Formats: sequence, structure tokens, C-alpha cells
Amino acid sequence: MDFGKMAYLRVEEIENILRQQRPQRIRNTAFTLTPNASIMNVDSLPRQDFRVSEAEGTGRVTFLVKILAEVQAGFSGEIQLWIDGLKAGFTSFDTAGTHERTIVVSVPMTQLSTLTLRASSGFRAVLRMVTVCLIGENVRLIRPRGNFAADQSGETVAVIHSREDDRIMIHKGMVGGASIRFVESFVGTGSVADVCSDNNGGFFVAYSDNDNNMWLVHFLAAGSVRRVRICDGRADSIAVFLDPVAVVVAFIRDRRLHFILVDEGLGSVSSPQRLEDEIRVEHVAFTKNARFPTLLLENEGKVFLRQSIPTLGIDGKSMNMRVHVRATFI
Repeated sequence: MDFGKMAYLRVEEIENILRQQRPQRIRNTAFTLTPNASIMNVDSLPRQDFRVSEAEGTGRVTFLVKILAEVQAGFSGEIQLWIDGLKAGFTSFDTAGTHERTIVVSVPMTQLSTLTLRASSGFRAVLRMVTVCLIGENVRLIRPRGNFAADQSGETVAVIHSREDDRIMIHKGMVGGASIRFVESFVGTGSVADVCSDNNGGFFVAYSDNDNNMWLVHFLAAGSVRRVRICDGRADSIAVFLDPVAVVVAFIRDRRLHFILVDEGLGSVSSPQRLEDEIRVEHVAFTKNARFPTLLLENEGKVFLRQSIPTLGIDGKSMNMRVHVRATFI
């Protein structure tokens, strides 16, 4: 009997058992963003931070944050990394131009933490690219995936989606045949967007960018692109619909529903109007190809159907309040 071989096989068996019982340990993770977002801490303007992501890990975790930032003339200062409201590290910018810097810090992790980039007092810059890498035990980066939507205009289908790296893309293709070949185009940077047909082979795209602006973009069937900034401030959810009067943009901010009208040529934009309602909502969508704007509103697991919008006016035209019909889906 070969006791040496038996001992070796036994040790190998024990190692296999331990390997199966040992939890998987993720020792590093990373992602890259192209936010094109301003961060500022200037007295005359509201402070504007950039929330990167949430992170978690076990024990001490090392953060490597590579920043590509554009600094305007006349500004110098720091871009700081804040973790759960505490300043963890910083990097300095002394001259105008586009510069690459890296922040490296090591901190103990006890809970899910929020990573934020903030400008020092009197400083402003534009974040062109941010790469985050975590090194440690069981590390994970958590970032919202954004959203996607689709519509059809004539024989063309368009699919829009906002990616984890904050790039909003539109994919257009002709229907018919066994498959559709899509052509991809860049829309802008942001995390929420919607698309609707212009009923002439093109599409309108509404989105909220990382610089606290909302935009409406018209991709015409002929291939040209027009865009207009329709509102300042962020949108937590956004939807777009083509009405006979104008293009209607609905958006959610602080759980309140707002509307904007834009004429089809993008030459006139109404002021945002908040809908006074007892319902606080988290997400908004328009039904596609409806005769008039019909909204789907989601809040705490319930979906509300609503067929009314406030009276809005643009270029002498007005869109009147329609009969309010609400249905709840559970």
C-alpha cells in the first residue's frame, strides 16, 4: 500500500473541500466614466459636486481615482475625493488647460459608502474623464445603469439607452427582413433619456445631462441633428411626446411632475410648469402613438395612468387641461 500517495490524495481532497467552502473574494474592480460635468465651489454660484458611485468592501480598501479635468484660466485649486461626507484625499491644479491627476487613498470600509468629487473653495473645473479602481477584499462599485426606450418612425426604429459610463446613445435601423442593422450615434452625457417619433422618419430625444441641463435633440430623417437646451437643473426621470401643438417634455424633479413645450423647429421653448398634485412620483413615461399625451407615473411600486396636462402656451398656441382619468396598477 502506497501510504505516501494516499496521504497526498487526502491532502488534495481536503484542499478541494476548503476551496469549495471558501467564499469568493473580489480583490479589485474598476470602471471609467466620461461625465463632461462641471464641479464648482464659487461664492456667486451654487456648489456643484459630482457623485461618482457607491462602493463597498471588507476591511481596508485602497481607492485609485484618475481624473482628467479641464481648468479655465484664472482658476486654481483642488479636486477632492469625499467618502460618506468626509474628505479622504485631493489633487491640485495650478494652471489652466486639461490635466490628468490621480488620487490614492486607503480607508477602512464598514458600510456601503458614497464617493463624491468636490471642488475646493473658489475653484471650478470640467470633469472630462474619471476612472475609479478599488483594491481590497470583496470590493464592489455600484452605479445606476440609466434607462432605455424605443419608438418607430415610418420604417425606422430607434432605441436609446444611457450607459453606465454616462454616454447616451441612439441606435437607428430600418425594419423589415430577418434582422435590423442599427447605426449608433452619440447623443450626450447623462443618465436619463427618452425618445419619440417625429412622424416623418426622424426622432426627438429628451435627456438630462451631468451638468444640470435638460436638452431636446431632433434627429431628422435626412441625417442632420438639431438641439436646444430647454431647462436648467437635473431631471430624475424624463419623457417626450409629439403632440399636434408641440413637443411635450415631462420630467420628475424632487418627486414632482413638470412639463415643458417646445415647437417642432426647436425655436421656442415654454417655461417649465410644475403640476400641483397630491401624488409624489419617481418615474414618468409617455404611451407611444397615443392620440394625446397619456402619462404613466410610478411611485412605490404602483403605476398611475393619467390623461391630463396643465395649460401651456407657445407661439400663440395653447395646450389645455384634458379630462383627468387615473387608473392604478399594482
